[in-house]
Amino acid sequence: DTNFISKIVSDYNEEGVELSLMGMLCLNCLRAELNIEYKPEIEQGIVRDAIILVHGLASSPATYEEIIQDIKMTDQAFQAWTFSYPTTDTIDKNAKEFARLLESNNNEYDRLFIAAHSLGGMITQQALYYAYQENLKNPGTFGFMDKVKRVVSIGTPNEGTPIGPYKGLFQRAINLKVEDELF
Repeated sequence: DTNFISKIVSDYNEEGVELSLMGMLCLNCLRAELNIEYKPEIEQGIVRDAIILVHGLASSPATYEEIIQDIKMTDQAFQAWTFSYPTTDTIDKNAKEFARLLESNNNEYDRLFIAAHSLGGMITQQALYYAYQENLKNPGTFGFMDKVKRVVSIGTPNEGTPIGPYKGLFQRAINLKVEDELF
């Protein structure tokens, strides 16, 4: 709340104390988004093939910035999209949102190609499976499914992650009691 912060700053300034606020802006920490990053136009009209880039754990679409710049610079004949999502949400929640966003933008593309990294691969697989299951119950619910031509999944932990010996390591490390007052 901006008013609350302003009040704190003015109260401390009256007492001769300087206050500095620091923070980090996380653009995709609150909600999932499907954004078009590049949409080339050719003489015959708008390009209708699309590649969707899906980031991994604790990452963002910024991971793909160089790839997107290469696509633009070389004037590739396909659209470039990014799917961003809160990595703190469940795979299931992000997958359903991804499927919903793909469907809501279905009229923007004719053929879909998806490249996903790590957790993004898990979300992509789950989104496609969810859409497939929903189409079995109610055909045509997710029309984008007919447009998916290829999915490339890179570094996706399909068989799980090697968490065993590391489980709880961070939790234990930050709760260690240290004798030195500096800590």
